[in-house]
Amino acid sequence: MKLFSNFMFGLTAIMIVNLTQAHGLKENSAQVIMRDGQVEIRLMVNIERWQSLLQNDQAWLLGDVSQVMPKHLTDTQKSVFLSELISQNTLVKVNGTPLKMGVLYFPDALDIENDHHHDEYSEVVLSAQHQQGHINHISLALPKSLGNVHSRFVQPSYRLLKAGNETQLSFKRHLVASGKP
Repeated sequence: MKLFSNFMFGLTAIMIVNLTQAHGLKENSAQVIMRDGQVEIRLMVNIERWQSLLQNDQAWLLGDVSQVMPKHLTDTQKSVFLSELISQNTLVKVNGTPLKMGVLYFPDALDIENDHHHDEYSEVVLSAQHQQGHINHISLALPKSLGNVHSRFVQPSYRLLKAGNETQLSFKRHLVASGKP
């Protein structure tokens, strides 16, 4: 009986560990919001892991990072380095027209320094205005140093829902994704 209870306890512990690991996304993610006149990219980035890769000389030699981040920067200098790197190396084209992405929000230096957990993610928001009347297609390239980024592309449709009236919307899906190495 004791052997059976030990077996059940071990099996339960393994199941709990697997369930908690299944819910944790181990890669960076992005939500790309395409509005009339604006593109916004909301990234969830593991800043600590990203900073560690950027300070790795071997990653630079292998071409995984375009430049090495100096190791003895102040907190403010770290924020400036990372925000400039992401804004300068994020390439967005709307209907074939390149956009210059600006940083709308980047975590404060204190947020980066206090990130003691390897699995904590911080939000970074990039934004750009465009003159396209309608977005037919978008192309996006993020810095290679971010690694794989799970992305969601959103094009909001705004409607006024009048009190008590039914509103019906139809959706057309024509998502064609192509990746170039």
